[in-house]
Amino acid sequence: MDSITAISATDIYRDLRAAGAILEWLNIAHEDAVIDLCLNSFDATLSSNETTLEFSLGKVSAQSTLCPVGAVLNWCNFVLESNLRDKEALTRFCTAFAMCHPDQLQILTLHCAKSGIGAITPPRVGQTHLFEIGMFDVIGRGDSEAAAVLDWLTAAGAHVRQPWHFLKAAA
Repeated sequence: MDSITAISATDIYRDLRAAGAILEWLNIAHEDAVIDLCLNSFDATLSSNETTLEFSLGKVSAQSTLCPVGAVLNWCNFVLESNLRDKEALTRFCTAFAMCHPDQLQILTLHCAKSGIGAITPPRVGQTHLFEIGMFDVIGRGDSEAAAVLDWLTAAGAHVRQPWHFLKAAA
């Protein structure tokens, strides 16, 4: 493996993990605190001109005309979508987030499914009582979104032969 490929893989995993952390922060903290966390925890910058705000982290930048958190969310979506769209996406997802807390995996999996990387289907009246998550050719089902995510994570881990650390502890 040449150094350019190694650097690219390092950048990809760093960016995916940063996106995961930021999405988790957006679920538990005020938007202003998330911006402060991004700027202070990562080597991130937030700049503005007359019409847009730009959030930069690593080699990726994203813009928003609305607010700083919009630029940060656009950055997260770009990182996830651009790195989880090829034949290695499932392996990359499982590797990048292998040691995440189950709550963070829940947030990430639902965000990816709802943002178009995958899909989440709610129960259909008269047909099924199950939620279904489909992503990277792996399906998870459950009687709630949380149960469907856990089923998807179990199936995804089995598919790449990488069980999640929290599933090993529960066994």
